[in-house]
Amino acid sequence: MYVLLFFITLSEKINIHAQQISEQPYIKVEGEVIQPLKLYQSDLDKMKRITVNHKGHDSITNSYAGVPLIEILNLAHWPT
Repeated sequence: MYVLLFFITLSEKINIHAQQISEQPYIKVEGEVIQPLKLYQSDLDKMKRITVNHKGHDSITNSYAGVPLIEILNLAHWPT
């Protein structure tokens, strides 16, 4: 069995993690949010994406793309 676990803790009260255990990978948002979420790749594909370019100390520019974390937290009605 293959297991991949990614975990972020925000202010120790909101947990966001992604895991894959013989089903589709998903991101789960739970804790002190009004609307707990379980987002699959198809859900993320429908969300706003951004690309950020960063020039490192070695003068090489790298591009990073994805859904902004604030978009996911807004869906969960995270109390700001």
